Amino acid sequence: MKIKNIFGILLLLTLLTSCKKESPHEIVEKTVLNANLLMASYGSQYFQQLEALERSGNLMYLSKNGEMQPATYSQYLKKVSIPEIENIIAEVEALQVDEDSKPLIDSSLDLFKLCLDFYETDYPKIVLMYDENKPRKKIIDKVRKFEEEHYQAFEEKNAKLDEEAKKYAENNGVKLKFV
Repeated sequence: MKIKNIFGILLLLTLLTSCKKESPHEIVEKTVLNANLLMASYGSQYFQQLEALERSGNLMYLSKNGEMQPATYSQYLKKVSIPEIENIIAEVEALQVDEDSKPLIDSSLDLFKLCLDFYETDYPKIVLMYDENKPRKKIIDKVRKFEEEHYQAFEEKNAKLDEEAKKYAENNGVKLKFV
């Protein structure tokens, strides 16, 4: 009889932990706080970060054999930056959606998917210029053109995310401060 009770308790605990719903704080963390990474690495800021990594000798990626390897700008984009965004998108997509969280999750995914598109279509052209040692002025002009063409869409999706985050945080008692 005791074995059945223990088995029943273990089954109940397994069900409870597998059905665990994220807390509102966790939802805000995965949808909004991760978006700060995008703000800090949009357009020229992303390329300045890569330049700083290169200068410091830290422009590297983790190879298949688990060792850190020096990277070209293109390799870093492909092996580090894009997978980071894909992982964040997967985390947000894995959140349990309810009526309250749906607008926040959707707006977060919209922003991250827009940025993933930049990283897959526009950024490779720019990082290739770095790898090919193109003149700095040409690279800067290309980055400026990218920002001129895409900043409004980026800013609109980011503003929408901020709006949804404020509503969600207020409705769920999450302290959220925008600076």
